[in-house]
Amino acid sequence: MRRVWTVGVVGMTVFCCAVLSAEGAKNPYIDLKIGLNNFSRVTELIYTKYEKEPDLATLYEQTWLSLAKILPATDVIPSATISPYSSSREIRDFYANRIEQAITLTARKQPDDATPSVRQLWNRASSALVGALEDPYSQFLPAEEHKELQRVLSGEPDQSKQFYGVGISVDWDTTGNEGVLVISPLPGTPAERNGIRAGDIIIAVDGDLLKNWEGTSSEKLTKAIEMIKGEEGTEVKLTLKKPSSPEPVDVILKREPINPELHITKEMLDKEVGYIRLYSFYAHAAEDVLDAIRYLKTEGMTKLIFDLRYNPGGYLDQAVKVADLFLKKDDLITYTYGRNSPERYFYDESTGTDGLTDLPLVVLMNEWSASASEVVTGALKDNHRTLVVGKKSFGKGSVQEVFNLNEGAGLRLTVARYYTPSGVSIHEKGIQPDIEVERLTDEEAEAILQKDYNNVSRLSRLLERDPQLKVALQYLRGEISLAGIKKDPPSKDGVKKDG
Repeated sequence: MRRVWTVGVVGMTVFCCAVLSAEGAKNPYIDLKIGLNNFSRVTELIYTKYEKEPDLATLYEQTWLSLAKILPATDVIPSATISPYSSSREIRDFYANRIEQAITLTARKQPDDATPSVRQLWNRASSALVGALEDPYSQFLPAEEHKELQRVLSGEPDQSKQFYGVGISVDWDTTGNEGVLVISPLPGTPAERNGIRAGDIIIAVDGDLLKNWEGTSSEKLTKAIEMIKGEEGTEVKLTLKKPSSPEPVDVILKREPINPELHITKEMLDKEVGYIRLYSFYAHAAEDVLDAIRYLKTEGMTKLIFDLRYNPGGYLDQAVKVADLFLKKDDLITYTYGRNSPERYFYDESTGTDGLTDLPLVVLMNEWSASASEVVTGALKDNHRTLVVGKKSFGKGSVQEVFNLNEGAGLRLTVARYYTPSGVSIHEKGIQPDIEVERLTDEEAEAILQKDYNNVSRLSRLLERDPQLKVALQYLRGEISLAGIKKDPPSKDGVKKDG
């Protein structure tokens, strides 16, 4: 059987791994070798990389108990017992042999197309081994799950959800009721390339005036969106009312594939305050945040609200790069510490050429802001660079690496904890906001949905629906103030870890 060598990337670490060929993937003996190799590799990684000292005897025993529940026939279970006085090593070896013997006998006795297959049995064993750690953030990933995780982290679109359009984030213009208000053009789309800007109002689609339509604002918005979308390569004519032009402007756009999975959005809330929402820390998040900031600065932004609510995290290096945008050179951003890995310190390395180190800033977070979101928030808060508004964050202070295994499988494993610049681990604790603001109750949100918003500005609607955003904007406008927030920044020397 031939072997193929590939290179895998984990964070900033590059390593090589042997990948068995997919030839004969339905052959149980090939699957037997692949599964055993993966199981052995998972064991090795847990033993050498996991953040805590593992008890392999207990892990193997729990793995066997899980596997035994789905073995196809009782006669493939080896008949053996172990003394209650056995050592930990003897227990580990007993269950390791039992697992391998049971799956090997299954491969010999059952038909090739039987269920569960040999591959499914080995996947169950590897999943159970990782599951026995009782760590919700460590996981064995069969090939399809590993592939999907890599897609999500890369920021690549889900092709199954793709549609064809021009690439704009929109709302209905309830102030003048003339048409569709452009909130922001999406990067790299026909709308952006053809000069459509935030604040433009689409007053007609293919010559059909939107103000003449009947229905609610929501119904008219939905109809307009459906008209703007269409077949790939076809054209649509949008008539725009632009703040910079006294006369309507016609723009003809060719529809292209659009990714509906938004990773980042941007807009101006008023003439000075910009707003960026980042949904995850995917592979090029920092670059996109910087692009969004530069765009908003061309629109007049002098203050920023950075929304990390519901952001579950992502790549640690992207979190470091995002924090780097707002901090001064050599400011400590975070550091990590693991059982078998040395402390790693991450400092601001940029020179602040975009002038963001003094940009007035508020970070929004809530109870679902986690991991990389907390790295950024903790770094900015500990360096007294931002006001934090919202609710206490989730409290995920562990670092995972993703390792490639044979046949496309993968392992996500907790390898370290991270700490804020002041030496605090927020794992299972979270970060407290400077100003705690509750979101609307379900009843309050439902009541607002029933309101008539004709002749009400979009910003007024946003602030009524989002009290956390309202407080952030009030602070940046100087309508509320907090005395004594600014203190001396944390020292880079003598950093201590809690716990």
